[in-house]
Amino acid sequence: MFIDFVDAEDDDFIGMIKSIRCLFWPEERFKNKISELGTVDFNEIIKKVSEEKLYNFGGVENVMPFVEHYYKHFSIRKDNYSGAIDDKDFLIAESKCKNYGNFLHFNNVVMIVARLIQFFQRNAAGIRLGPDINNDVLIYQRSPAHNKRIFSLMLSAFYHDIGKTIVDPRHGMEGAILLASHTTSSVFHFKSIFESHRLEAQKRDVLLIADFLAFHDLFGTLSTGEHCFMGMIDPIHRISRFTTNFVSFAPYRDDFKRFRKEHLEWNERLIFDLWLLNLADILASAQPEDGPDNWKYSDQTKIWENYNLSEERIRAFLSKPQGDLLKHDLRTALNLVKTNCEYYHAEFTKELEERARNETLHHGVERIRRLIVASLTFSDKETKDLSSRISKMIEKKCGQDADHKCSKEKIERCLADLLKGVKGIEGEHGQMVDSIIGSIEHVSGLQEFLEKFSWVGQMDYALNFFKEIAKHALMAVTMEHCKIPGAKQTGWYRPQKDDNIDSDYLIAANGGFFVQNYSSIVTTIIWMILLKGGSNQKYQNIEFKEASSRLTTEKKDRIIGLEGPYRANEAIRFVLGTVFIYYSY
Repeated sequence: MFIDFVDAEDDDFIGMIKSIRCLFWPEERFKNKISELGTVDFNEIIKKVSEEKLYNFGGVENVMPFVEHYYKHFSIRKDNYSGAIDDKDFLIAESKCKNYGNFLHFNNVVMIVARLIQFFQRNAAGIRLGPDINNDVLIYQRSPAHNKRIFSLMLSAFYHDIGKTIVDPRHGMEGAILLASHTTSSVFHFKSIFESHRLEAQKRDVLLIADFLAFHDLFGTLSTGEHCFMGMIDPIHRISRFTTNFVSFAPYRDDFKRFRKEHLEWNERLIFDLWLLNLADILASAQPEDGPDNWKYSDQTKIWENYNLSEERIRAFLSKPQGDLLKHDLRTALNLVKTNCEYYHAEFTKELEERARNETLHHGVERIRRLIVASLTFSDKETKDLSSRISKMIEKKCGQDADHKCSKEKIERCLADLLKGVKGIEGEHGQMVDSIIGSIEHVSGLQEFLEKFSWVGQMDYALNFFKEIAKHALMAVTMEHCKIPGAKQTGWYRPQKDDNIDSDYLIAANGGFFVQNYSSIVTTIIWMILLKGGSNQKYQNIEFKEASSRLTTEKKDRIIGLEGPYRANEAIRFVLGTVFIYYSY
């Protein structure tokens, strides 16, 4: 099934989408089991159906491992659903299923991975990464080894978010643990599925899929600044062990040089596969300009069932700034792979670690720039929500005072002008870098900051944390812009006066003021956390998830400096002590 998926023309592709949906939720099987058992007990029916041979290829049926986790996840009802539990209740529907959005997203990622493989099969120059990269590894070929590679990648797409059925935070790790902590039964069923496609398989093939699950969002978090290139060490080293799944030493016994080349290429191919899985997840999640507000959790079949529309969307995304970042990071990862493959059989990763840290050290400012840009990027829905929140704040502050009320149109215009100015500065790479370096040098020496920052790996949920601060700052500046009586003076905004300054110039200038102030806040917060980490040269991750939940309005006011510039740093230090458990002030 999965192999045919990547070869299918549009008409067949549509039929295979339906087959995949049935693997995620076999509706007819549930109904039949109700009739057979005479019961509507969810758990019993789910257990019985998950033990059936659901995977069918060429008339050979096999049990699909771990699908019971999906069925339990999708059977959870919405809190306000009060319908009777009967055979109709097993319909997969938005009105009933609490996790219906995940059902659609999981299906979307499988479709997109299939289309990406097709794209890189049909386009020898889908992306070119430069003369220092073997661009041939970016092309999907067909042979028994390559078919196995494609099949493993498609299975990874099917299971990529299975960790969410256990817990959402760090779901990649949870999914990897689920597959890696396999039973003899699950390995047997995987082996049978591979063999139905005339592909050899062993326990190590399941472990490779588990590693893909563990790191399926790594390139995404690299592109937002939440992770660094030190995070590439583990996947590169772990995935390199699985090249023997695809290439054997025996045929090259008398030509070790040729074997080394083949070994390197398979390392590069598998890292490219991991990148492609990351790309599919991003394509399924990143809000496009022409997509519905809830794009990530919408049914994207109409786009991906058509190859021409799919290729158009893939090319468009890869030509955008985030696509450029992903290509840059793939190039860096492939160069790290070369370093790791210089010593065949070498389990010692000193050279890889040194190269990865060097890349991290030299990308410190760029990492902060990515984090700032990502946290200042809002979908249309987020912008509308911001505007609505501002309106409610103004109404609460001014009541029914007609003289002080502000129209919805004016709020939207002021916010749009501010975001337009910010967007313009984001496009000025040099100006952004200058703002960040200036902000760093305000709190520390540049070299000292980058040295300490290079030891920070994952900044878990940092994007959400800083996005909350960015939204609060945008609301405060917009209220000031709208001249709401009693609105706090941010110092981030220069009002329009009768001094013949062109309005477009002022929009750009205010965008620059905002970005400079926001950059200063981001770098100050990071620096204060780094200081609390001490001077030990030790790789560490920073958890922002709980801190985000503790960001009250008062604390956000303090962070963005509404108590005055003299007290700004002290205020930030105080707030960090109240939102980070381990940050003692």
